[in-house]
Amino acid sequence: MNRPFTRHPAATASLRFVRACELRSGRAFVLSAAAVMLALALTIPSSSFAQTQFGGPTHEGVAYVLSYASELPEGTLVGDCLTFPRPTAGDYEVSFEADGVPRIFVLYAVLPDGEPMDLAGATFGIEYSETVELKGWGYCHGNGVVIPTPEYPASGAGIALSFRPRYEESPAPIAWFVLSSKEDGYFAVEPHPIPRQAARVGNFDAKPHLEPVVGFGRIGFGNEQGHVPEVGQDVKRGVCCLDECLLLTEFECAHYAGLFLGEGVCDPGVCTAETPGACCVAEGCEVLTRAQCYSAVGEFLGEGVTCTPDVCADRDSSK
Repeated sequence: MNRPFTRHPAATASLRFVRACELRSGRAFVLSAAAVMLALALTIPSSSFAQTQFGGPTHEGVAYVLSYASELPEGTLVGDCLTFPRPTAGDYEVSFEADGVPRIFVLYAVLPDGEPMDLAGATFGIEYSETVELKGWGYCHGNGVVIPTPEYPASGAGIALSFRPRYEESPAPIAWFVLSSKEDGYFAVEPHPIPRQAARVGNFDAKPHLEPVVGFGRIGFGNEQGHVPEVGQDVKRGVCCLDECLLLTEFECAHYAGLFLGEGVCDPGVCTAETPGACCVAEGCEVLTRAQCYSAVGEFLGEGVTCTPDVCADRDSSK
């Protein structure tokens, strides 16, 4: 059933995303405020689970798709999330006239056809134009946990959800919105405003596997076009330099106005090192900082290392 917009008491300034874990008694939940899931790593001991799972579906290629569900019935509330349609590829409706009619739109987590799902949680943000009126909203989390940012559902806000029971079939409805617009406008899903949360889905493994979302849907009104993202893209995470080093997709890094260095790990100093050193690039050896070297898709040989003698040529000959 629909639930009113409330903030969970475990929400703090750090916006820890917690997940409910069933005790062996089957009558209570353990909420681990220190645990980090879906952008904050979950660290609940496996003994806390009534059922411990390893190696479940990892949700590669998952996309967030927004689609029309129905017009808002007069005098009634939005129904249970499980009653929403489960559209298939080609059935998504994303572009509408700017006629001021309130319509229900559902945010789905969508996997490539035939891929198994074991969806236990998700993080995302929303962004929309001033011409779009958000008349209502809700979550498809069942008895799970909801942690919104303080501004939610304002444009630019974000939310983290856990699902109980978990979703085992794609497409999975995870949230709904009642939108209307009398002018050109758009409503879009995007990464969470906190970079550490980004846009992730997690499975029900004892230590959840967190997979980045590869595409983001958009609803358009009037001359603004909607968008259905491609599902199943092979998107890798890489080093992103913000105020700290995070492993994000290139799209996420650009969204947060960071410097994307490509594949790698967040070694100490990878984003902050100012002392240049030898960098082996396609053209040979150049003296660059570590960040500049990664941006040039080069191999950094260390701070203070010079290009004389030609250390890159020596390395090429040894391979």
